[in-house]
Amino acid sequence: MPDKYIEDAIENTEEVVEEEVVEPTPDFATKEDFAKLEGMIEGLGASFKQFGAQPAPAPAPTGPSVEEKIS
Repeated sequence: MPDKYIEDAIENTEEVVEEEVVEPTPDFATKEDFAKLEGMIEGLGASFKQFGAQPAPAPAPTGPSVEEKIS
C-alpha cells in the first residue's frame, strides 16, 4: 500500500500556481521622488554629524573623596 503522502503528492501535481503580477516601474522620476531623496540625504547627514560628535563630559563626582572614605 503506497504511503498517504506520496498519494497526495501525485494527486496534487496538476495544481496551477498563479504568478504575482508585478507592475513595471516608470523610467522617469517625479518631483516627489526627488523630495523624498532630499529628505533622506539630509537625515543621513545629520546622523553622520552626530556619529562623529564628542561625548559629553562626565559630571563631577560628588560626596567624600577616596582618602576620606579610607580614613
